Amino acid sequence: MTIRLNVPYLEYDQMRMMAENFLREQQAWGKIPVRIEKIIDIQMEIDIIPLPDLLRRFDIDAFISGDLRSISIDRFIYESRSNRRRFSLAHETAHAILHRRFLEPFSFNTIDQYQQFLAELDERDVSRMESQAYCFAGLLLVPTPFLSSEFQAALRDAEAASIPIMKWRDIASDYVYTHLGRKFEVSTQVISRRVDYDNLWDVAQTERRRTRPN
Repeated sequence: MTIRLNVPYLEYDQMRMMAENFLREQQAWGKIPVRIEKIIDIQMEIDIIPLPDLLRRFDIDAFISGDLRSISIDRFIYESRSNRRRFSLAHETAHAILHRRFLEPFSFNTIDQYQQFLAELDERDVSRMESQAYCFAGLLLVPTPFLSSEFQAALRDAEAASIPIMKWRDIASDYVYTHLGRKFEVSTQVISRRVDYDNLWDVAQTERRRTRPN
């Protein structure tokens, strides 16, 4: 029998506010890069459990237990892939924040139990929870106010390096996203999506048109 959870739709701005409030509650607001492992392990008291071959055998980076007391993560990712480790942990933390009431009634701790749980869920619920967790993880690791200010600073650096940021946007994007990826300790793909969500290129273009001398 298919399990229907009826996971509600969440607006982007609603998730942004929830992510910012969570970071403030965890006393992590303004501390860049966000120390997601410290938040999980010490403040949320969720165990982080590296498992061998989780990705290779099951095509899963990480998963959170039904009781929300542990996050299992592929050992290779945990030990060797800093950016991917941080995002995978943030993704599972997002489930704990956004989907607690949907997960807690179910008892799964092992990979087999987790896969069985997913197999029984309605695909619409799985898709909604995963897309929400993906978006929320980006908001946790790259909070909007700090992304905006660092984006503007990176644009100024690009202009100082004689890169015409609006004319050669592809080149400027590589420069800016690489810089921001290092700053927030996430991949350039995460930065790219966060910049797109917040329409920062459009904001920058509007600002430059406004301040352009007549």
